[in-house]
Amino acid sequence: MDEMDGRDEGACRAPGAITPEALLAHATERPDPAVAAHLVACPSCAATAADDARLDRLLRAKLSRAACPTPLLLGEFALDLLSPHETRAVRDHLAVCLACAREVGEVERAVRGDRCAEVGCGGCACEGGHAGSP
Repeated sequence: MDEMDGRDEGACRAPGAITPEALLAHATERPDPAVAAHLVACPSCAATAADDARLDRLLRAKLSRAACPTPLLLGEFALDLLSPHETRAVRDHLAVCLACAREVGEVERAVRGDRCAEVGCGGCACEGGHAGSP
């Protein structure tokens, strides 16, 4: 209890001013000026919003790859080892997932670098298209 006004410190300063859904939306996806103004005046809701935002960041970090192909599948795609059906599925995913596209690019660069070393070009910018290479 707050000795000054007799209120519970963990309670909202203006009950009903914002809904729990609006508070969560503000903290995780859609900032709202009215909610932001309330958070300035209400330490309890500000703490709840901070907790919601922290949890949202944690979940997004942990779940960001939940719908992605496995690293093995991405590597097989980069090496052109997949069936036409799997290749199409991975290519469709890469069109919308920058993290996986980056990962495939890293594998492709590593493979290209190995090929450059194999033919002795010293890791040039040849894009793996060596004239006369086997």
